Amino acid sequence: MGALSRLLVSEESERAVKQRFTLDGSPALEARIGQDMALICETALSAAGSTNLDAIILGGGYGRGEGGVLREENEERPYNDYDFFVVTPHAARRKRLALQHALAEAGESLYPQVGVHVDFGPPLPRARLPELPYELMLMELKAGHRVIYGSPAILDAMPAYDSSAVPLQEGARLLMNRGVGLLLSRQKLRVEGGRLPDDDTAFVVRNIQKAAMALGDVVLMCEKRYAPSYVERLRRFAEADLSGYPQADVLRQRYAESIEFKLRPRHVWPPETTLSGWLEETIRLYGAIHLEFERHRLGIQDMTWEAYAALPARLGAHTLSERIANLARNVRSKNAAATHGLRDAFLHPRDHLFARLPALLHGERPRREDEDAYLRLWSVYN
Repeated sequence: MGALSRLLVSEESERAVKQRFTLDGSPALEARIGQDMALICETALSAAGSTNLDAIILGGGYGRGEGGVLREENEERPYNDYDFFVVTPHAARRKRLALQHALAEAGESLYPQVGVHVDFGPPLPRARLPELPYELMLMELKAGHRVIYGSPAILDAMPAYDSSAVPLQEGARLLMNRGVGLLLSRQKLRVEGGRLPDDDTAFVVRNIQKAAMALGDVVLMCEKRYAPSYVERLRRFAEADLSGYPQADVLRQRYAESIEFKLRPRHVWPPETTLSGWLEETIRLYGAIHLEFERHRLGIQDMTWEAYAALPARLGAHTLSERIANLARNVRSKNAAATHGLRDAFLHPRDHLFARLPALLHGERPRREDEDAYLRLWSVYN
């Protein structure tokens, strides 16, 4: 740890760094991740300035003590991204954007040293912590994290989220993001003709497993049994009644495999199929569960994907000011899907993303330019 970190990291934060980051990683791996935390803390403080940061917080699996452990050639190393959140004393948007930019650059600079991506979420104004909305990411952050700089109790000010009552719109957003991962994986296999370099193979395997996990997660959301912990979710899923869901036995097996991958990743797939075949099988399962979930969320039991795309909206009603803001978002993002009619122009761009994804994944082979236009919009509003 550098001199700056020794001066600024509190005793409480140093104790937090010594807590476990993984379920069963070796002492050497735990020590390595602890060293990564010290380096990241020092780099972030140097880039942003301590007066701009009230806290630096590790979220995600490593923040909950369930980070992935990659074991290769008798060596262990972290696998998943390090997901960080910061709390700032600044409420002004301009200052928060400048802080976010500085931290993003710091995170990118750290990859060669720590070997995994270091991501910083948008800075959270300290004064607004009690007003934060119920988003899946924020609920999981509140439920399990490590404060590596600042007061260990800083997130006590956040709302008391009920982790078993996740808003179903958050499940729809999760499925959209995981569907995009499947779309990107299909693109990689299409371009390379099925012969992928190791990094792209890892990308495809990872996104297949993330999609499989999301399918089980949204079922738990529907059943009001979701939990932030991977281990607890697996336990609850094993007890869940899946009789009303398509391919229940396959779903149960795939969910268990996805949790195992999250904790102990391996870039392998079933020996009886190819990577491309496994991807397409996953896309079919994803389509069946995704449609069932949206039927449940929207209360339309016989809905097809065609009917889903034709709905007036897939997100909740908006006030006039929100509709005007949506119009501005669509113009700013050059969202071509919003030009089909006046009604579409006032929908949030994410509503358009919801509507268009099923056709890209499950319809006839889309044009590459349509996929690319979708991905450009998704990169802004995922």
